[in-house]
Amino acid sequence: RERALWWIQTMEEIGLFFVIQEIWEHRSTHLFARTFSS
Repeated sequence: RERALWWIQTMEEIGLFFVIQEIWEHRSTHLFARTFSS
């Protein structure tokens, strides 16, 4: 039971990490796009 809980928690952390990374990459792309377009 504890092992399953640890697995779910780890998957949530990894999933959250990928979401943040994806948002950060999109945000960086938008920042660069604004800088170059200005």
